[in-house]
Amino acid sequence: MSYELTSDWFTDRIPSFERHLLSWAGRPLRCLEVGAYEGRSALWLLHHLLTDPQSTLTCIDTWDDSAIEQRFDHNVSLSPRPSAIQKCRDRSSTILRTLPVESFDFIY
Repeated sequence: MSYELTSDWFTDRIPSFERHLLSWAGRPLRCLEVGAYEGRSALWLLHHLLTDPQSTLTCIDTWDDSAIEQRFDHNVSLSPRPSAIQKCRDRSSTILRTLPVESFDFIY
C-alpha cells in the first residue's frame, strides 16, 4: 500500500522546515498541526523530525469531507509511527481552547 495524497500545499515549505527544524530531529518533541487535511505535512514531520519514540503530533481538522478524513486515516496508518498522532476532529477555535499551548515545542 502507498500514501493517498491528492493535494499538495506543503512541498514548497519543506526547504524552510529543513532549515529551521531538522536540528531538532531525534529529540522528544510535542508538535501541533492546525489543518491536517490528508496528512502530507504530518507524514513529513513523522519521517524527518519526530523520530524520537516519545515525540507526538496532535492534528486538528474538521475533516468535513469523509473521503478526506479516510485518506488522512489511511495515510497515518502507513506512517512510521501512527500511535504518535493524536487526531482532534473539530474546529480549531474549539480545540485550541482545550489544549495547553505552552506544552508544544512546535506549532504549524
